Amino acid sequence: MLAQALQQPVIQRATALLLVAYGACLAWLSLTPVPAGVAVSDKLLHVGAYGLFMMLAAPVVLVSSLRTVWLLAAMIFLYSAGLEAGQALVPGRHPSGLDLLANGAGVTLAVAALLVWRRGLGAAVRRTVPGS
Repeated sequence: MLAQALQQPVIQRATALLLVAYGACLAWLSLTPVPAGVAVSDKLLHVGAYGLFMMLAAPVVLVSSLRTVWLLAAMIFLYSAGLEAGQALVPGRHPSGLDLLANGAGVTLAVAALLVWRRGLGAAVRRTVPGS
């Protein structure tokens, strides 16, 4: 039942719109100068931001092939790499390999969580469908 609901075109379009909007927010945050006086270790923020980016794709991940899941994860990671590289063009910002690793960690952790969730949903569906 949940899989059918998630496959509805309106859900898939809403998910795509949400991902584009969130990606735009990340671009704005990544490509604007850092306000003076901000000095925090932001690695956990990177893990969280890109983990959330991947989690927002849950309606796609829960009903797609593993190939599609990993392709989406790779696209999000490559997007983060592009934003990191773009920081070289912003005064006061610098690309960071450690930030990129944190972005990748966030995406990977989210994929793992989504795949566990997906496996649990599959087991729940098998338990509720007679004869399966």
